[in-house]
Amino acid sequence: AGPVTCKHLDEISDEEKSFLLEDEAILKCVERVIELGLYQKKEDAD
Repeated sequence: AGPVTCKHLDEISDEEKSFLLEDEAILKCVERVIELGLYQKKEDAD
């Protein structure tokens, strides 16, 4: 897989995504990005 920064979230498999979210540093980064409003969660996402 290429750098995650270059991939759209929808292109990352759930397996990869859950693996990444187990990394606390990445999780904090994701939370910060969401706080800043740079990533909008899709309303219809499961």
